[in-house]
Amino acid sequence: MWNLIGTAAASILGIVAVAAALASGADFLGNARANELPRLSAEMSQKLYQMFAMRPGIFGTAVIADDLIVTNNLAPADFMDTAGARLVNGYAGDITVTGAGPRLHVDHDNVPRAACVEALKNLGNGRGYESVAVAGSMGGLGGAPAQTLPIADPASLCTAEPAAIRFTFRY
Repeated sequence: MWNLIGTAAASILGIVAVAAALASGADFLGNARANELPRLSAEMSQKLYQMFAMRPGIFGTAVIADDLIVTNNLAPADFMDTAGARLVNGYAGDITVTGAGPRLHVDHDNVPRAACVEALKNLGNGRGYESVAVAGSMGGLGGAPAQTLPIADPASLCTAEPAAIRFTFRY
């Protein structure tokens, strides 16, 4: 009888341990995806800068078409849809790249609030980052104030669920 109770107790503890490990792994994966947004955005913007022969003011002010970025292998694999035809982030949100003279805006849509906070938490100067803007939608990014880096309180910027984030790079 005691053997049966001991075995049942050990089984229950094992199930609880496995559930805790899975829950913590899910959180880790979410944080990793959020931390990849700024890094992969910087990588893509640097490749665009190199493609445009590193001339100041070369980006113009128009949206840079997804097919130009995709066909020239400038986008990381994590930023392409399953067909490899358009730019999307890990949250199934659109990515839009827009020239702004010597700057590039890399806009991400549909970013969960928690991921927005995580993405901005450790974002500092370097790799061309100039500023960040956050809005409730891609359409609101044009009017959102640009925040210089580092961001002191990311939670105060990431109030929408989901959010749109604009990373601005200057080269």
